Amino acid sequence: MDAVKYIEILELNLIPFIEESNKNYIFQHDNDSKHTANKTCQFLKDNNIKTLKWPAYSPDLNPIENIWGILKRNVRKRIPKDKNNFIKIINEEWDALNKNITKSLIDSMPNRIREVIKNKGDSTTY
Repeated sequence: MDAVKYIEILELNLIPFIEESNKNYIFQHDNDSKHTANKTCQFLKDNNIKTLKWPAYSPDLNPIENIWGILKRNVRKRIPKDKNNFIKIINEEWDALNKNITKSLIDSMPNRIREVIKNKGDSTTY
């Protein structure tokens, strides 16, 4: 995926969500090149989207990374046979994710942030 595709995703998903909710948000993404590309930064600026400043060496703050890891392990255990089976398994495993894990990861955010600050932006145990 490149910045153009990323912006397309933001246009189709983030912008309508923000407009519909009518609340102030701070958008979180990391230092992936498509997130920091000039095109993306300009898009965010043009749409008045505030972003969370992200430490250069710490992908640890985003709980979705933990969820992707769990999903990946669960899908691998089922050994998909072909593309359609793979997609089916991903959807089933996504639906089967324990919601308490997601809540726990989100609830851990204050501790994650404290640890990153303590480590001066470097990696943490999360």
